[in-house]
Amino acid sequence: MSFPGNNIHHNLFGLPTSLRDSKTSKYEIISAIKAYLDRSNTQYAVMIDGEWGTGKTYFYKSEIKPLVGDYEAIYISLFGLKTIQDIEDEIFKTISLQQAGSEKTHKGILSLYPEILEDVKIGGSGYAVQFLINQWKENSRRNNTPFVLCLDDLERWEGNFNICLSYINKLVEHENAKCILIGNLKALEQEDQKGFEKAKDKSIGHIYKLENKIDVVFTAALSLINFKNVTSHNFIKTLINENYYQLSNILNQAKYKNIRTIAEAIQLYEYIFNKNPISFTSSKSLAFSYFCSLLATLILFKKYFINHDVREKLLNGYNSTNQGYAFLNELGYFDENEIDYITNESKFLLEVIFSRADKISLTGLFSIVKKGFYCEKDFEGDFQKWGTDSAYEIYLDTPSFYHLEDSLVSKIIDEVIESIFVKKEITNPATLLLLTEHLTSDIQLGVIDLDFDETKLKIVQIFKELYQKGLIDKAIIYDLNFGSNRFIHCQDIYEIVQDLNKHYINDIDNHNLSNFWLEIKSKPGEGMKLLEKFKNEPIFSIYYNPQEVIDALIQFSNSQLFELISWLHARNKSSESRAVVIQEMEQAYNIGEAINYIYQNKFGMQAGHLKKIAKQLMHN
Repeated sequence: MSFPGNNIHHNLFGLPTSLRDSKTSKYEIISAIKAYLDRSNTQYAVMIDGEWGTGKTYFYKSEIKPLVGDYEAIYISLFGLKTIQDIEDEIFKTISLQQAGSEKTHKGILSLYPEILEDVKIGGSGYAVQFLINQWKENSRRNNTPFVLCLDDLERWEGNFNICLSYINKLVEHENAKCILIGNLKALEQEDQKGFEKAKDKSIGHIYKLENKIDVVFTAALSLINFKNVTSHNFIKTLINENYYQLSNILNQAKYKNIRTIAEAIQLYEYIFNKNPISFTSSKSLAFSYFCSLLATLILFKKYFINHDVREKLLNGYNSTNQGYAFLNELGYFDENEIDYITNESKFLLEVIFSRADKISLTGLFSIVKKGFYCEKDFEGDFQKWGTDSAYEIYLDTPSFYHLEDSLVSKIIDEVIESIFVKKEITNPATLLLLTEHLTSDIQLGVIDLDFDETKLKIVQIFKELYQKGLIDKAIIYDLNFGSNRFIHCQDIYEIVQDLNKHYINDIDNHNLSNFWLEIKSKPGEGMKLLEKFKNEPIFSIYYNPQEVIDALIQFSNSQLFELISWLHARNKSSESRAVVIQEMEQAYNIGEAINYIYQNKFGMQAGHLKKIAKQLMHN
């Protein structure tokens, strides 16, 4: 995998340079540790510090381990260990797993010296470790090679840090071993921090802070993926390479470079790709936007929404109402007052998630984030709007579009203008606004030879015509700031369209509300979704006769009726719905009374559920 900016400049230090408490590039750390390994006498350990997910272990195995070359190296994790005996047990396990037949000292040690096993039974694994070190010291004098021990997950050590570091001090001071510690010092508990600070000066000579660059993050993340086939591997690798700068922007603005989270996003994306390869290969611009939404969702949940109910609200709210933007309002995204979890970073991630909601359904995406696996029914219809990349999709893919030659640019712009002004086939208001911003921006930049003010007037006329004729899609529009979605050159048009759109949606909703129970009767499978959508409207007062409501309810399955009982209970208790519950109280009571009259001598699961619904409606 290749990324821009991979020019390596090695600055080999003659002696290790103290980089304690400073952020350093991987090349400085490599040079410093190489110098540490090359020195004949170093009575201290060194440490690689970094936050979880920065790829410390990957860095050691891919960059530091090769430096060891012919040196011997043993790697163990301190996760869950408490005592010196635990450490020696882990070292012994590592030794015992080595294959026989190697010229290296510790490989095949148990085959060469089977009597160790008997001694271990008597003296414990510490004897085997000491035996290995003694053998090593003998060889090191002959071959001038050090004994290298890497101890990972220092922050997950569960014992006394003084004990742990004193053992490391014994190895480096008395046995002249080379010890490389790896850990996340930020993750230490307060008491452990005190213990570490007290003991580190005697044992650890230098602490190097690792903070990866973006190219390293994606390279490391890709190396962790178990790709199912070559097709998905090549597609995703190319997708990341071709959109490197946009991905860098997302990670930098989100202030997040956790390799494991990025790897999780890639792995989940591969699951989705393998189930929908035609959609993804046909529309690469939407395929990339989809990956951005998935990555942003995972980052949002891993770092910013960890301790908040809004996390579940986003996942479940979108699925139940299919109105993802409504969540942003409820969340407080547009509030002027500060909310602790709505930071600049979390706001930006929300903008990324919803940036192409005109084309991308998030139902399946939220499902796979929540469940961790691909559930077929949750993705039904999610990619119906994709198709192949149309001219306007290519035009909206700004980074790619600006690299095209003039002949192709002219062809694409002509097709976009024809789609908007002649065919009038772009009917999603959010998409049309995005195109308006692009067109007006490119007119100002001199890319398109059109009159700025005249073009804006024509676009307003197009919007008004589409709304008046009822040809525009029903969609909620918000002025999000991700990438090219800012309405800088057409803020006046945005405000006009927002007003038109608000009245348009209200008219549709009022029409739907007037036929509410007839709609449920004709489409009972959509019943709970409609109830949830209009839960803050006086739906139990909109009928000509209570029988109209009962006729709709008896179309429900018993499972839906049972769900409705819980839904009514929650609605009656909700502060948001309190006003409409009071408003419809008399009419709702009449429905309950009618149900009781009709079903007073009827029995069975359906009858039982309906009687419970009557109790909820009558507030008994």
